[in-house]
Amino acid sequence: MECKEKQRLTEEYFDAFKRQQWISQRLKSIRADGDPQLISVGEKQAEAATEECYDAWHALNEHQCSERCECG
Repeated sequence: MECKEKQRLTEEYFDAFKRQQWISQRLKSIRADGDPQLISVGEKQAEAATEECYDAWHALNEHQCSERCECG
């Protein structure tokens, strides 16, 4: 059984991944419309979502369960 912190980090990662995927799909639609200002904003949002996803992935992989975590 995973510790609660590992479970929380896992959920955080998958939430960030879902947001990143949603924003990427939205950016494709925005690019199709061709509005340069909206494209720029969308690209910034996509970049931020990618960084958030990477940070969550990194935190998940760096977590070291300890005796306090009550890991099985």
